[in-house]
Amino acid sequence: MSNPIVGQFLAALASNDAAQYARVLREDAGLRIWGAQQTEVYRPRERVVKRLMDEWSAWNDATIETLGVVAHADRVAVEFRIRATENARYVEHNRTAFLVVKENLVQTIDLYSPAPLPSARRKGWIAPALRESTRIEGKLAKISEDSRMRIYAFCTTISLVRDCHRQVGK
Repeated sequence: MSNPIVGQFLAALASNDAAQYARVLREDAGLRIWGAQQTEVYRPRERVVKRLMDEWSAWNDATIETLGVVAHADRVAVEFRIRATENARYVEHNRTAFLVVKENLVQTIDLYSPAPLPSARRKGWIAPALRESTRIEGKLAKISEDSRMRIYAFCTTISLVRDCHRQVGK
């Protein structure tokens, strides 16, 4: 089961727009952030919005992805991932928010925010967290013929070593 408030809340988060937050949060909304090192508490809506917008403003390339939603009555749980660059490193913030909804607006946000997970970065290219076969095939197609021959030689050598080990093991 889903709840439309989740989409509105995550859209407000990604938009970093106070007006969008005002349409989704009650005036007396509260935010508790359960972090890796500390717990933070904010109330009313203006302070909640400022805290969320301050964090999002630190990222110039952030994206958000919904991983799962569970809703029952006035409670909604949403698991989501924020991908961004921090200190010249690509990181993922895997988060869970538990929302209490009152009169179709978010009353309380309990946001669980563990430390971000770093990902590889090299020569200006940020490695994607998820691999899709079409993207990998596209990257492989761009490899030069010379490089392909080296890769082929390497794979052939590995294959010969495996075959040799199989023969010796018999």
